[in-house]
Amino acid sequence: MRQNNNIFNFLSLFLIGSYIFYLFLNQKLVYFIHPKYIYLAFGTGAFMILTGFIGFITNITLQKKIIFKIPEIVILILAFSLIFVQIKPLSSSSIAARIGNNNLIVDENEKKELIKKLDSGNLYNFSMYDWMSAKSLGGLDIFQNKKFSGTGFVSYSNGKNALNIENNKNSFYLSRFVISCCIVDATPYYFIVKTSEKFTENSWVNVTGTFNLIDINGKLEPVIVPDKIDTTQEPKNVYLNKDN
Repeated sequence: MRQNNNIFNFLSLFLIGSYIFYLFLNQKLVYFIHPKYIYLAFGTGAFMILTGFIGFITNITLQKKIIFKIPEIVILILAFSLIFVQIKPLSSSSIAARIGNNNLIVDENEKKELIKKLDSGNLYNFSMYDWMSAKSLGGLDIFQNKKFSGTGFVSYSNGKNALNIENNKNSFYLSRFVISCCIVDATPYYFIVKTSEKFTENSWVNVTGTFNLIDINGKLEPVIVPDKIDTTQEPKNVYLNKDN
């Protein structure tokens, strides 16, 4: 019975490692973890495949008859079937469960770098993450009349209320999820884009325009007034972090 358990354990290890390897080859690991951990995850998956395979072969040669319990069979089938599941990144449907205060927390060194970039006046390399981090500097005047260029997915709800009030109905949320480690800590952040153009929920767009401070429900918000909005493909790194 113990050898049967060992066979099940090693086979499970092999299947999980194979799934990690599959995600790596299909560039889907970024849906789950920070890009800097990709190769660590790949190495872990390779180790699991090797260990699982050697352990499975070693144990199976020592046993003439292999009997799995029904729960073990179900688990193995489910593990194998993962490869056929269509993997998608977090989208607008996940915003409500994860929404925070839309203010990205950054450390003091990041703040100093942001201030340097803003003071230089050269905002061509200012990323979506940089703009989201800029809210942490205090005061919204830094956004007024600043040029913006960034990519995000379209959402018509920020998780709290839909964009259906009179002064805000012709708008959408340009949204991105930010991760520190993995999908578990993914948090949505967004900017309002004021436009009468309509886009499909969760479609990806490139937006260029200018920030204006506009009253939204009695509160000033940095709103993007676009010059141009283009639909685009989902980016390679769907989640933002301070490295991209």
